[in-house]
Amino acid sequence: MNTVIRVSSSVQLLAHEKYPVYIREFGDGALLSAKDKGITVIIDNFRASNTILALFEYTDYIKPVLDLEDVEKSVGFVKVGEDSRDISKFDFDNSPTIIVNNPEAFKNKQVVVRTTNGTRGLINAIGSKEIILGSFRNITRVVDYCYQAIINGDKVSFVPMGSKTISRIEDTHGARMMYYLLLRELGEQELFESDENPWQRDWLSEIKKLRPFEGSDKEDRIYCVDIDATDKLPRYNPDTGFLELI
Repeated sequence: MNTVIRVSSSVQLLAHEKYPVYIREFGDGALLSAKDKGITVIIDNFRASNTILALFEYTDYIKPVLDLEDVEKSVGFVKVGEDSRDISKFDFDNSPTIIVNNPEAFKNKQVVVRTTNGTRGLINAIGSKEIILGSFRNITRVVDYCYQAIINGDKVSFVPMGSKTISRIEDTHGARMMYYLLLRELGEQELFESDENPWQRDWLSEIKKLRPFEGSDKEDRIYCVDIDATDKLPRYNPDTGFLELI
């Protein structure tokens, strides 16, 4: 059973012919996934997914929001994030290594998080049966959860956020790696061995070539590509407005 590559769509990249497993890009991909009422996995490796995973090491009170106005209204919250790299309205940058280097600032605190792309994906996916957050650091946990969802009859969409409407290789590679791992668990070993699968190539070198690990982002990027560094799996609860661990 071959994978269908949807080259004509800027949103849907991959769909399987047998299983309801998809890769759909950007905020519009999250909106499309929500219409399926299935499991939507938001992937923003550099850096929102991993900033949130880092925050869960210190607090369970994490509220993603869409707009800067929502940040300003969050009185009493520690403000984490950026607006197209502008951090002037935040207490801390959208940076997982800043989080782990300042644990006392977050322990048991309420934290509001707003990023240019990652939190927008979570909000756009409202309407999905479940909205979860994926990265390289929790990739196996994400895939195992999605496997059970498929077995239970749900649809699964991996949504690499990129940068607004520009693909970012760390997110598309992350989504493809989850996609092919899930298909392997479902018995599609031949597809897993396809050249289209980043696992079959030096995926990390491919990322570094286009997104160099240097300058102020170097430590964050090293942190963000650490495969299976955590088994934490955040799920967004639109009813409360907070993330929670599954």
